[in-house]
Amino acid sequence: GNYQDMAYHMSMVSSFANHMGFPPLNPQCAWQPLSYHYLVDFHSAVLHISGLPLYLSVEIPQILFSFALAGLVCHFYKTILEEEGKALFAAMFFVGGHIGFFNLLFAAVGFPAAVTTFDGSSWAGIKEQMLFSFMNFLNITINFFQPQRPFLFGFPMSLIILSSLYDTLVKHDEINYWRLMTVSLLTGLLPLFHVHSFMVVAPVVCVSAFYLCPDRRRTASALLPVLLGVIQIWLILSGPKGANYSGFDVHTLGGGLREMMVLNSALIARILFWIRAAGAPLILGTAAAYLYFRQNRDFSCISGSKNIFLMVFLIVNCSYFIIINFYRFTPNWGDSNKFFLYLSLCMSIFMGSIAWGIFNSGGVATKSAVIATIMAAGVLPQAVEHYAIFFTKPSGVLYTGCDVKAAQWIKANTAANAVFLTDNGIVHFVAPLTGRAVVDGAYNRETGYANPERENEIKKIFSTAEAWLIKKYNIDFIVVSRYERAAFAVNDDALKRYKKVYDEQCHGENYNEHYKVYDTR
Repeated sequence: GNYQDMAYHMSMVSSFANHMGFPPLNPQCAWQPLSYHYLVDFHSAVLHISGLPLYLSVEIPQILFSFALAGLVCHFYKTILEEEGKALFAAMFFVGGHIGFFNLLFAAVGFPAAVTTFDGSSWAGIKEQMLFSFMNFLNITINFFQPQRPFLFGFPMSLIILSSLYDTLVKHDEINYWRLMTVSLLTGLLPLFHVHSFMVVAPVVCVSAFYLCPDRRRTASALLPVLLGVIQIWLILSGPKGANYSGFDVHTLGGGLREMMVLNSALIARILFWIRAAGAPLILGTAAAYLYFRQNRDFSCISGSKNIFLMVFLIVNCSYFIIINFYRFTPNWGDSNKFFLYLSLCMSIFMGSIAWGIFNSGGVATKSAVIATIMAAGVLPQAVEHYAIFFTKPSGVLYTGCDVKAAQWIKANTAANAVFLTDNGIVHFVAPLTGRAVVDGAYNRETGYANPERENEIKKIFSTAEAWLIKKYNIDFIVVSRYERAAFAVNDDALKRYKKVYDEQCHGENYNEHYKVYDTR
């Protein structure tokens, strides 16, 4: 679903691999600095330079980080819950507990998720309702395996930090301040990989440490490395940002936030939205957290340190959950799912603990009810979704063989610092496959690099090929392919004033494409 993001990340990998400069430059907007948590793409660039093909340098880390995510989720829950049964139940709720089951419930009472009419006797109708993308980004397995690259590294790293923090503050009678400093150092480096993760983990680390560590002076010294993250966030935010990059406008958005109006109440619509979109972690997790703290009321620093840690973790994540209902941190409100997944991680602690307690205390009927709840909450929807994606979803092509062939020519025959004029679509082959910078590329409108004057003048270049505009933007080469012809009124006669250095008619199984590259120098 998000293969377009893969193209954007590939452009950064290729840019790093082709010209290692510092500070790094934005390959999608020539000569502009890169304001992004980019270290995971730098890592892939190192692999690419070392000999891996571009695609594998991106894919192999994705696979390894996915195994790390799965393993560290289990390690995190085992560290906190100690019993393997509780950890297993918590992990199943977290990985599996998403929206499919709740989509079925809403469809059954007359609120279908899609235009498909709900029919309980029809497999097609059930599948459509269960899999409709009603906030489907809450499913971590599908949408974070590929290509949410920064999160896929940042989240396992956060699990290491949180597990180590718990072990340092709760499991040992005497606080190891050197270990606490290591935890805070990892936290301070986290924004290089993923900013959202830092925003969640940093307050948990600082508040828990100050509350549970008796020596405030040594605690403050141990937590100083966290400030490294503040500096990095400032550097990232110092880059250009569009007027609508973020803001308090969540109430104006669609996507289910206000479509399901009941009694003409926006509040009820929002509550129904989250019941449907959040799945088991929010609905069952709220009840489980209440039951847990009702049974465990000890909040003393000595015997109740576990409860203090869990309460801090819960309050921080609930606070972000409240904020994302009003404030949009990034151009795409859907990116707030990163905050929600940390809340889901937290809620699953309580669900796993309560579910395991009920499972052990009851007979066959009780055990069957717990297993059925886990199955209905996530395992069955996940199984259906995996079936649809791997067996029924039509495959697509990110780049055709013709794209690759043209890119190979560009890499072999142009300088690494050459500037290209192309279409500004999210999926274009020049920046990702060659590492060459483009004048106006993917996501510039969303990330603050948008310039209406530049956009209009680029259209003018393709229609008139005026030399002064080409000089203004330091353009070395102009690409004309199916991408440009779909976006602009390309005047081939006007472009003839420049030397045509590449002219290839390329045929594929289902396409016939013509590529031209003009040297404006």
